[in-house]
Amino acid sequence: MPYIELKVLRCRNKLSQGDIAKKLDITTASYNKKENGKQAFSLLEAKK
Repeated sequence: MPYIELKVLRCRNKLSQGDIAKKLDITTASYNKKENGKQAFSLLEAKK
């Protein structure tokens, strides 16, 4: 899934980056890097 779709889906569901980060058990800064394509998701994170 292209990273831009992550933001679209997150916003469509009225979730903040912090909300998603909590569900993935990572920091908001880490999620921001992942959403912007600067860091890859781990397999464990992708499964959540």
